[in-house]
Amino acid sequence: MEKIIEKPVYIERIVEVPRERVVEIEVPVENLTENVEIVEKLIEKPVYIDAVVEKEVEVIVEKIVEVPVEKIVEVEVEVMVEKPVYKEVIIEEPVDVETQNEVAYQDTQIEETVTEV
Repeated sequence: MEKIIEKPVYIERIVEVPRERVVEIEVPVENLTENVEIVEKLIEKPVYIDAVVEKEVEVIVEKIVEVPVEKIVEVEVEVMVEKPVYKEVIIEEPVDVETQNEVAYQDTQIEETVTEV
């Protein structure tokens, strides 16, 4: 028979825990001083703002309306109108007229008979 011999085997279980270590290293640094000028430039740019403006606008729209036009043709026509023309015919005839003229004087009245031709 075999005899079992138990032999202990040790297994190392190592857990590594990080640890902080502070190391100060001095590095020489050059100090550069520069004259820095800050220049502000103003640049004007237009900013567009959408504004809604409502206006009433009259829009003229042409509407073509066909209207029948009567054509009138005028023709000159000679019209004969007979009008009577009156002519005066003057005939002079001498007429004897007897008149009485009364002439008044201071004392007496005299009747004269005058005949006109």
